[in-house]
Amino acid sequence: MQEGFVGVLPEPQLRELLNKLGLQSSLEQDLAALAVAQATGDMAEVLPALATLLTRYPNNGQILLKAAQVYLAQGDDALANQYLDLIDPSDRATSDQADGLRGLLILRQSLADLGDSELDIAYGKAGKTALAGDFAAALEGFLGVVERDRTYRKDGGRKAMLTLFKLLGDSDPLTLTYRKRLMQALY
Repeated sequence: MQEGFVGVLPEPQLRELLNKLGLQSSLEQDLAALAVAQATGDMAEVLPALATLLTRYPNNGQILLKAAQVYLAQGDDALANQYLDLIDPSDRATSDQADGLRGLLILRQSLADLGDSELDIAYGKAGKTALAGDFAAALEGFLGVVERDRTYRKDGGRKAMLTLFKLLGDSDPLTLTYRKRLMQALY
C-alpha cells in the first residue's frame, strides 16, 4: 500500500508522487527512449525516436527544441531553423533556449569567413567547441577573445557568450560562473 492523497494537488507534487510510485507518462517514456538513442550516437536510432515524439507531441516546445538540436548537430541548419520557428515565443523557457540555438546557427555561419589572425583562430576554436557541445571550453575561449580585444567582430566574443548563456539557462553553473567573469573582463 502506498501513501496517497486526498483532494487536489498542484501538478509538481502530483508528478513527484507518480515518480515515487514508478509511474511515467508516455511523454516521459518517449523522451527516455530518445535519450538512450542519443547516448548511443546512432542516428538510425535517434531519428525514429525523434519522429515518434514529433508525431505524438507536435506542439511541445521541448520536443521541438530537441529536434532542432539533433538537426543542428547534423549540420542541417535549414531543418533546425524550421523546428525553431515552430516554438511558441510566449513560452519563455523554450523560447530562450530557441534563441540560444538560433545564435549557434549564426555562430556556425560566422565561422565560415574567419581570417588567419590570432583572434580569428581563437574565436574559431571556441565556436567549433561550442558547436560540439563543450560549453565550458567554449565559454573560456570566448572570454579569452573578449579579454584580448572586446571590439573583435563587433563584440563577437561577448555576443557568443550571451548566446551560450541563453542556451544553458540562467541557473546553470556555467552561466553563473562565466557571467561574473565576463562582467569582470568588461569592467
